[in-house]
Amino acid sequence: MPRATYAIPPDPEKRLEFRWGSFMTTVDVFFDHKQVGTSVARESLQQGTLIRLPNGCEITVRVSRFLNAFAPELQVSSEGIALPDSPADPKTRLKSVSRILYVVGGLQIIIGALCVLGDPSALSGVGMGRGALLAGGLLVVFAWLAARGSRFALIGAISLFALDGLSSIWTVSNGNGSFPYAMLIMRIFIIGSLWRGLGAFKSTQAIQ
Repeated sequence: MPRATYAIPPDPEKRLEFRWGSFMTTVDVFFDHKQVGTSVARESLQQGTLIRLPNGCEITVRVSRFLNAFAPELQVSSEGIALPDSPADPKTRLKSVSRILYVVGGLQIIIGALCVLGDPSALSGVGMGRGALLAGGLLVVFAWLAARGSRFALIGAISLFALDGLSSIWTVSNGNGSFPYAMLIMRIFIIGSLWRGLGAFKSTQAIQ
């Protein structure tokens, strides 16, 4: 059973634990290895539920399914602030966004290199070409800058994804391949994740 442990500031010890089943339909809350109340059901998780812990602290537990139908996000906060290292923690979210950009940028570089070294027409049918090499390099740079707190780097990455998607559509619409439905859907999911990362910059500044 998947689980996650968090600390509740100012206590640095990770005494709070969550365990959940498939797709987070229910979540069990533990404090100091003892279960708190009963399992939290799907309806309560979607709306957000307030839980009082034995030490007197109150936490809000919510499952976000926005662009995460197959990988829902467990959001845990205390007094309106996400717990450190939790998925909704601004610093954690920025790290996740940077990883996405590194992975996608690396894949783009590999695809672009294959087009340069091999037959470019092999991937042109899905709207990919030698330009992927440049796009991948830019995404890696954006990832490096975003991890160091550059909000404009993340905006640049979102713009690049959007332009790259439009370029792919334009390429195949001119009879150079089949419409890249799968890649378009993937870009929408990635852009949605990056857009959520923009809010992390504001949250990080507010906390600091």
